[in-house]
Amino acid sequence: MSISLATSAFSLAILLSGTAALAQQTAPAPDPAAPVATAASPGVRIVRLSEVNGVALMDRGNAQQFEPAFANLPITQGARLRTDEGTAEVEFEDGSSLRLTPNTLVDFPTLAMHSDGTRVSTVRVVQGSIYASLIKGKSNNLTIHFGDESLALGPSAHIALTVSPGTPRLDVLDGTVQATRGATTQLVPHKKGLVFDPANPTPTLVSKREEGVLDNWDKRSVEYHSRFANSSQLSNSSYQYGMADLNYYGSFMGGSCGGMWRPYLVSSNWSPYDNGVWAMYPGAG
Repeated sequence: MSISLATSAFSLAILLSGTAALAQQTAPAPDPAAPVATAASPGVRIVRLSEVNGVALMDRGNAQQFEPAFANLPITQGARLRTDEGTAEVEFEDGSSLRLTPNTLVDFPTLAMHSDGTRVSTVRVVQGSIYASLIKGKSNNLTIHFGDESLALGPSAHIALTVSPGTPRLDVLDGTVQATRGATTQLVPHKKGLVFDPANPTPTLVSKREEGVLDNWDKRSVEYHSRFANSSQLSNSSYQYGMADLNYYGSFMGGSCGGMWRPYLVSSNWSPYDNGVWAMYPGAG
């Protein structure tokens, strides 16, 4: 069974992101411990929780606080995501991704867009360990905060960051990262790292990194997004949420109504709207 590209792109975006609203965003009450958000236009941006293994919880900024989270939930500015005995992945519009290891808490103080279309994303790591990777060949703007530190990821950057327990450590697996604390800035190239000692105002540059237990999971995820995120007829569309999944689970083909997407291994009884949820997001609808 096929879906007309003209009508399915928008419908699939709704299904995968969980909302169709493009209203003006109302910023949540500021967190005194959060970094100052980058000035940007108030247009709503939605990224998605692309993978959950085990237990993950999300605070959407409503009265419910932390609720059980599952794959394809939308994430908007001001949300908080926490893993317990599990892992989770967040996918940005272009296929860049952020992965949370067990017992990790991150905030999303800024998910905005400038008037020229530039996306601005900031993530604050409160505790735990994360991996982050930007799709190669794309111009992205992702900044990661923890404590008094700010990490600006360059194009194609791929990092591992551990905030707790013990001394925080950044490892640059690919690309470059600009690390800033106050007026001090260091450019960290690939295969180098920084160890952040609270008692030392200058982080220590290191080289050797022991392989982590979740490195293989991270590598597979990076390969998955690099291979499938933008390899379709919709790669230049505004509706890119879940493109990697669409390319992995189906194929695009021509048809009498134009381009269409067809899932693999389904019968004529397949219905794309049987599963899903609707939820109110403050400021987004």
